[in-house]
Parts: sequence; structure tokens; C-alpha cells
Amino acid sequence: MSVKLTAGQFAHLNTLSTPDHIIAAPVARAAVPGQLVAYDDPAANPDAPLRSDLSALRIAEAGGAGVFLHLTYAASDAAGQNDRKKALVERVGAEAKANHLPLFLGLALPASAKDARPENILAMTREFSDPRYGAAALVLPAPVLLSAVAGFASSTPTYSEGAALTFFKAQSDATDLPYAFAGFGCPAAALEAELNFAARSGAQFNGLVAEQAVLDVLKRPLAALAQPWSPKIEVED
Repeated sequence: MSVKLTAGQFAHLNTLSTPDHIIAAPVARAAVPGQLVAYDDPAANPDAPLRSDLSALRIAEAGGAGVFLHLTYAASDAAGQNDRKKALVERVGAEAKANHLPLFLGLALPASAKDARPENILAMTREFSDPRYGAAALVLPAPVLLSAVAGFASSTPTYSEGAALTFFKAQSDATDLPYAFAGFGCPAAALEAELNFAARSGAQFNGLVAEQAVLDVLKRPLAALAQPWSPKIEVED
């Protein structure tokens, strides 16, 4: 199964990728040409996080190449709260598509859900891969932190290496969408280890969204380890 994009969305997704169709994009806080632009306000109510001075239309008019929406989500949260978040993504996805911009949906776990991290991340990956949300790409946290894995942990590990590899592969299998790992605030060395581990699992991940300085450092590992997103995309007539 492939995700359907307009020709404009496809062209903008190319802009946010390497020539080999590997996602490699920072997130800008202002609507600037050729950039993936954040639509959310980190200081806002998590149930209504959109910036009041921005829209997908304004991002498009400024020459922005994509809409980034950060969403904190756990399937175990209250049904009403989660329904409002789903409606928000549906709205932003439709708005982005109407302006021929790809929606990059950046998912994160609330602190309350981190005790069951792999299960919650797999659940959110499956949920927001549904075409109703209009995401062109998911930006996902790793299902397991390597600091909790045998061979990487400095203390008693939570997961064996085999179990962690299984979770990384399960995350890949949970979506038909292009997906990139979220690298915000992480050092390049830690992200390179994560990318290597994901590749060992057989995960078909498609890039990294992080600060430009980190992307510059990881240019070669990304090219070697990530998979092109183009086989997952179908351009609408």
C-alpha cells in the first residue's frame, strides 16, 4: 500500500530530502522558503497547539516546503482528549493537502506513558498511518531507547538486544507511510547509533528530522542506512 500525494506535495517532499529520496530536514519556527515549518506552538494548550498567526496557506505563500505538526499522544489517555487530538490532525492534514504541502506529523509520548514506551509508540504509529489524517510522513521517536538495551546500557538493561531489534522492526511494519526518526536535541553520535541499530533490525526508515548541524554530521550514515521513500508514494492524477 502507498500513500497518495498531490504532485505539489511530492515536489515539496523532494525539497525536504536528499537527491536519493532520503528525508533530511530541520524544522523552522518561521515560515521561510524551502523549509519544513512548525505549525504548532510549544507553549500552547496541548489539545489546541496551533499557532494563531499561521496557517498552511501562509506557509505556502511564504514558499515553505512542508507543514510540521508536533503531537503528544498516548492511546491509553482519556478517549475525549485523544479524539480532540485526532480531529486536530485531520484538520491540519486537510489544510496542508489543500495547499499542496506535505504534512510531517511529529509524534511524542507524554511522560505518563513512558513506562510502556514500545507498545505506546507502536500504537501511535499504527493510528496515525490511517489515510484519514493526511500525513505525508511520520516523524517518530525510537520505540526503545538504546540506553535501556543490553550492550548499550550503563546499568541493568530493560531490554535484550533481540527484543529491542524486534520493536524497531515492528515499528517499521506498523506503517506504510514514509517515516523519519526524530532527532531533536540529541547528539549526533547517539543518533548514528540509533540509525545503525534500526538498520540492523531491517526497519525501512526513510530519514531523520533534526537540527541542520546534526544532519550535516550524519549525511553519510543517513545515505548508507536509510531507505528511499519514493517506493511508498503514489502521485495522484
